[in-house]
Amino acid sequence: MKILVCCNSDILAIPILQQLTQWEILEGICIPESSKDYLVPIFKHLKLGVDIFILQKYDWETQLEQIIIDRRIESVWVLTFPYIFSKAIIDTYPNKFINFHFGLLPQYPGSDPIFWQIKNKESYGGITVHYINEQIDGGPVILQKKLPIFLGETHGMHCQRIGQLGTRITNCVIEKLADKDFCPLSLQTSEIVNCKKPDSKILEVNWGHHTSEDIEFLVNASNPKYGGVKTRINNIDLFLLEVSPVELNQNLKATPGQIIHADTLYGLIVFCADHKCIRINIVKTIEGFLSGMKLFSMGIKNGQVFENPFSLLKTSN
Repeated sequence: MKILVCCNSDILAIPILQQLTQWEILEGICIPESSKDYLVPIFKHLKLGVDIFILQKYDWETQLEQIIIDRRIESVWVLTFPYIFSKAIIDTYPNKFINFHFGLLPQYPGSDPIFWQIKNKESYGGITVHYINEQIDGGPVILQKKLPIFLGETHGMHCQRIGQLGTRITNCVIEKLADKDFCPLSLQTSEIVNCKKPDSKILEVNWGHHTSEDIEFLVNASNPKYGGVKTRINNIDLFLLEVSPVELNQNLKATPGQIIHADTLYGLIVFCADHKCIRINIVKTIEGFLSGMKLFSMGIKNGQVFENPFSLLKTSN
């Protein structure tokens, strides 16, 4: 089988690309022009021994069709690709285009299911492989494989693990594509989550609303892809990259967002809307990546209160 891969990711695509190269069935890689400066050096460093095609947004389907014809491509595998396939090219090459969706369908369609699955405290993520049709992430399903989401797992950690999962299912995908009697899977329907890219309001701590668990999972979902979750103190913007729950025995009376303990040993411990606490482990600031202990050393002290960022303040008025 001659396979062409269209992708816009490194961490998710590389394990599968290497597997297909090892089996000598990878015929080339297509990437969008907007990502060439980032992806081309990475893929060249891997020495996969195949051509890398840069697709221009204005006529990418024409370019793709020519590659399919010239290289006699039997299957096009799509991994986190930003362009939407038209009905014309889908009808011209029926069952040619296979999407590797790095999330569980039908519940989590869209561009970043990994973020939403972690944020929503799901126990599982996974990969759903399906034929591409006119409905986004709605084509007949070839295979679905679940992957547990570990407690404390970040977006980046899950991407690495799910990329490796991709290598373990490629042979099964190829076998099913070659099986003329294969029938697509029927997946149980559930409440659909629109997995569009999170906006700035989603990526902010609302201290008056978010529980300690909400904050922990939101921070994990945003690290590293979105650069952390925004909050403010002393009119300084901070981006939370790692927090952890803290068990305190005494009954506390404080304002959500208030620092109830600060020192050079434990750093900053903050009261949340559910009357539980989190410890701030790592943040990003204009000064760099800092621990909670270093924030204390910079003058952030017990009793001070984290603020909602400006966009949340405006929303609440």
